[in-house]
Amino acid sequence: MDKPQYINWIVKEYGVVFEDQQPLNCYKLSYEIDDDILDDWALHIRRHYVPDDELREDSALHRLTVEEYLRQYVIPQKGEPFGPTARSNDISEVLFAD
Repeated sequence: MDKPQYINWIVKEYGVVFEDQQPLNCYKLSYEIDDDILDDWALHIRRHYVPDDELREDSALHRLTVEEYLRQYVIPQKGEPFGPTARSNDISEVLFAD
């Protein structure tokens, strides 16, 4: 996988300390609204769920569009128990791994 463009938005925060005054290594997303970078990031996250070639094949086998297949079988949805939590955790894992 290519390095996602949003990586450039991750910047180190200085002067952050824990309760006992221990310095912490902290980072934040310093972003701007850029549809190209946001689309690239979304695609990068989706590819962690399922690679492009498998996605096309699996959606065709189920006779669904790619979007329908992703919503029904791959990406946890809002109405599912723990759907938002699962998405949040997945995105966090990808962010930290990147």
